[in-house]
Amino acid sequence: MIISKLLKKIKKISKKLNKKIFPMLALAPLLGLQIPHVALAQILIAEQQNRQNQVEYLGFPENGPRAPQEIKYLTLTAYNSLASQTDDRPCEAASGLDLCANNQENVIAINGLPFGTLIRFPELYGDKTFKVLDRMNSRYTSSRADIWLKNLSDAKEFGIKRRVKTEIL
Repeated sequence: MIISKLLKKIKKISKKLNKKIFPMLALAPLLGLQIPHVALAQILIAEQQNRQNQVEYLGFPENGPRAPQEIKYLTLTAYNSLASQTDDRPCEAASGLDLCANNQENVIAINGLPFGTLIRFPELYGDKTFKVLDRMNSRYTSSRADIWLKNLSDAKEFGIKRRVKTEIL
């Protein structure tokens, strides 16, 4: 009951101030909130940020191409969801994504970059973006990456590409 009243009060004040609902901590003193209510507000903010991250994780399109933050030159190979190329759970990426259910060739495995990092290979794929959602064997450094492909024949045909211009977004 207290939570719903609190949220209603915050929404009302947020609308008056023309602000988003979830910068609640800044409003806490105005509302006379006590420490437990501030902790609740922090939890609500974390839940909202988690929801936003989940939406991004689903791969909704962004508005226009992004400028690269860094450019590297990588050795690029391809892999499939086969036990001989992965571990005992070939469809499960290190991030937890089910590659087989996702069935989209937009996932990349690389060590040294955080999950969710967007990458482009403009010389091979133009503006198509790939998302870091998997890891390679630890013997590989961050100068090598693997693109997930649906078919073994496509991965074999892809082969190994050296010094591929890589834009980290």
